[in-house]
Amino acid sequence: MDFFSKMGSHFKNELENSIFSMVGSLAVLGSPLNLASKIGCGLKNLIDLPADGFENDGVLGVGKGLALGTGSLISNTVEGAFGSV
Repeated sequence: MDFFSKMGSHFKNELENSIFSMVGSLAVLGSPLNLASKIGCGLKNLIDLPADGFENDGVLGVGKGLALGTGSLISNTVEGAFGSV
């Protein structure tokens, strides 16, 4: 094999490996639309749960709602990023 054939073969193999790596990494991330939906749901809970807590239990309810809303945001973000938890 001459030099150019070896170089061509090398770059072809590297390109194939890169493509498989990219496809595999996209599968791990899940759907971008699902990610956006889950983050939106978590943000909605982060706002709604403290407000509901204030209506029901006053200041203590705000703290509880904030804790639950933050947990929801984190959980939904992870679930959206990885497909399912």
